[in-house]
Amino acid sequence: MSSSSTADTADAGGAASNTNNGNNRQKPKASEEKIRVAVRIRPLNPREASSSEHGAVWKANESNEIVQTNVDGTHEAGHDVYAFGRTFDERSTTRQVYDGIGKSIVSDVVRGYHG
Repeated sequence: MSSSSTADTADAGGAASNTNNGNNRQKPKASEEKIRVAVRIRPLNPREASSSEHGAVWKANESNEIVQTNVDGTHEAGHDVYAFGRTFDERSTTRQVYDGIGKSIVSDVVRGYHG
């Protein structure tokens, strides 16, 4: 039965690496390992907007939360509120979403990090 060992080391520049069975891999920095969740609220489509069946809609606020509100924009107790790393409201363009979150993900993937 063979055993393997794992050792963490740091080079003179402070970069950590993981040695596993002789393979050297550099660990990503902690800030690059975080999972951030973003949400974009889309506008109601024409069928939804003309329907009287929906009693609540979702709105993004400045605190990166989405809040369930009445169609008239008022918030009642008992409606849901969810927090995210980043929120985009129904007026946000695809370019704003890309600049806000997509560009850094694409850059990391090109550099070899997981998106």
